[in-house]
Amino acid sequence: MGQGEPVVFTLIVWGNDTMRETEILLKTTMMYTSSPLDFHLIVDADSQEYLTNAYNLIEKPVYDIRVYFYPISWKAMEERLARTAVGKPDQPRYMELGTKHQSGTPGMMKVLLHEIIPDNVKRSIFVDSDAFFLTDPTLLWQEFNTWGPEVAVSLPAHDSVDMYDGTTKICSCVMLLDLERMRQLRYIDSNLFTPAERARALSPKANLFAFGEPTSKNGVYNNVGLGDQTYFYANKIFMPEAHKDLPLHWEVTSCLMWTYGTGLSGSDMMTGEEQVKHQVNLKGTPFEDVPIIPGIVHFNCMYAHTYFESGFFEDPESYLYKGWLHAVRYHQYFKWLWLNKGKTGATLTIETATDLRFWDEKRAGKLEAAGY
Repeated sequence: MGQGEPVVFTLIVWGNDTMRETEILLKTTMMYTSSPLDFHLIVDADSQEYLTNAYNLIEKPVYDIRVYFYPISWKAMEERLARTAVGKPDQPRYMELGTKHQSGTPGMMKVLLHEIIPDNVKRSIFVDSDAFFLTDPTLLWQEFNTWGPEVAVSLPAHDSVDMYDGTTKICSCVMLLDLERMRQLRYIDSNLFTPAERARALSPKANLFAFGEPTSKNGVYNNVGLGDQTYFYANKIFMPEAHKDLPLHWEVTSCLMWTYGTGLSGSDMMTGEEQVKHQVNLKGTPFEDVPIIPGIVHFNCMYAHTYFESGFFEDPESYLYKGWLHAVRYHQYFKWLWLNKGKTGATLTIETATDLRFWDEKRAGKLEAAGY
């Protein structure tokens, strides 16, 4: 590409609301980057069409941009989840990964990103749709340089928040993923793996360790309220050496944490000492006496179809209104056209994947993806 190593994103864009939020996230990656960008986007048909039209507005990017769409079918996603079952004679779906989280089946693909994206993609950043960058994503990518060889996943930790069987102690909303390491670990089990592979796969053992036997009649883990995050949490506490805490600068969250007391309100000449005095929900963390420098702000638990339509941003007394309204509106209304600032011949390319087999299917020699 001639511009250095690309920063690689793997995102899930499924449904109109997610699409409208992701549009803002994508713009901010391109607004602030100092590196080429690769986007691997797992999409439904409407999201692919909309985002293709948006990307086509960029004719002169500052850095090379490569976009890869993965139009995976709903049935294919469900069948991959079904292959996580260990199975019993009277419970063929025993230990299958289930969810009751509002993100549903597409959201569960977060634990399977390493199986959807081709083997030649070794590392990736994942960010939920209800978040956006305030700084160069290259700085987040450089966090990979702090890892040891055993690490597979880095995600933020909130150890003081113990809800939903402890699964709120992490957030799978912003993650660094060593996709190659996740494949090596067999991060999520499959009944297409060999017996030896299944014996060392993380997910069955980790789920039993964290939650015990499934309590549903059909043996599916259906009582998990936080979907994919439940299984990341189980894997983390089962194999902590494969997981690393992500600095909280990269997930300044509104849910439970009140964005740690940061925001645009207050003096622009505020010192670090002054900001620390205003910060909240950091006691006992490595950031208790450190100013949080927001890299990504995450607007979850907003009780609206999209975070930018939330009533919190219409209430002048809300801390979100005071601290973040202007940032939200600026990035929301920033024009795709304005990303045409390149002068060096950088290009934007768009491709649609035709091989939609999950990695477990490729390993088993399946010539066609199931679910189509």
